[in-house]
Amino acid sequence: MRKVAFGPMVHLPSTDWVGRDVAEFLRDAYDDIHVELFDNFDAIPDAEVIFIIKLMPPLNWLLNAQKRGINVLYFPIDYFHHPALFAKERVKLAQFDCVLLHNERLRPHLPNDVKNVVCVDHYLKYRLPEAKTFQDEGFILWIGHIEYLPPLFKALSKHKLPHPLKVLTDLENLPAKVNFLREKLQQAGVSYSLQESDHQMVLNGVGLEQWSANKQEEYMLSCKAAFDTKNDGFAHNLKPPTKAQKYVFNGIPFAISKHSYGYDYFLNKGFELATLENHERWLSKDYFDEINAFKNRYAHTQTLEYISSQYLSAAESTLNNSTQGQLNHYLWLYLLVKDCLNNAFYIAHRVSEKIRTKVNSVAFKH
Repeated sequence: MRKVAFGPMVHLPSTDWVGRDVAEFLRDAYDDIHVELFDNFDAIPDAEVIFIIKLMPPLNWLLNAQKRGINVLYFPIDYFHHPALFAKERVKLAQFDCVLLHNERLRPHLPNDVKNVVCVDHYLKYRLPEAKTFQDEGFILWIGHIEYLPPLFKALSKHKLPHPLKVLTDLENLPAKVNFLREKLQQAGVSYSLQESDHQMVLNGVGLEQWSANKQEEYMLSCKAAFDTKNDGFAHNLKPPTKAQKYVFNGIPFAISKHSYGYDYFLNKGFELATLENHERWLSKDYFDEINAFKNRYAHTQTLEYISSQYLSAAESTLNNSTQGQLNHYLWLYLLVKDCLNNAFYIAHRVSEKIRTKVNSVAFKH
């Protein structure tokens, strides 16, 4: 394997994290591998292996790559936000030489004709410069996008925290999300009150601070503990366990809901995370020691070098076991027609679903 490409690089955190960072590491670490980054699907990179990050390519692009003998591996990060998408993308999924998952819960949803499925981790992008020490007192940390604030405040309405709370979020997006926040909090049965105070926003009495890498590092070093909250919904349950990994592999006592994939991820590795319901365990010295013992045992599996080697192993495996057949004109046409039909059924399904939701909402109001 001499030529590898990553893309499309669309300036999203996930494409940089999963794509650009690994690509640049491989470029620096391996003299015999040429690494290329591409920005869109306008052309097919000159490569033996292409890693597609997040975005689903057009079927014609995939078939042309296959015709040229290029192996294509796909990371479906946050793409399958609805169950019907698996049927919609069935033809394309079958053309990939490998599907690389960050969440095992995706596996049973994949069509049977998907050739190869491998699970890999995100590498630990935010690594603290020094080891955490246990703190008897201090604040509890929550970090997340504005879209996850409603589950946070729903959790806070049920679980009173025994220590002060600090929240880091993408405040720059708040003006565009005000109506979303109000609606989602009301749907969750939580009050809504947003005010500005001392250069920060205060939502329901909780200060919201602007996220930055420096502020995150400062607060992760100084917090007593951290937690995460997610809705128990289809899309949220298919999220990668990056939040849990960020805290656990930095030795920070972390709590999470049992329905979250992060809970299953660590349980499958032999470690049960604390939950918000169990303050006594979550905030104890014993749990701090458990977290750090686990971190020390598995820290090597989260390095950029280790994760990059997994990418290469997956790529080498597809090259060694390639079963690409010849695509004649009739098969090509058949796949295009089948893909068009899948798209049509998907659109019809979603329209019907939205109509039913609207009708049920009107009936409930009356």
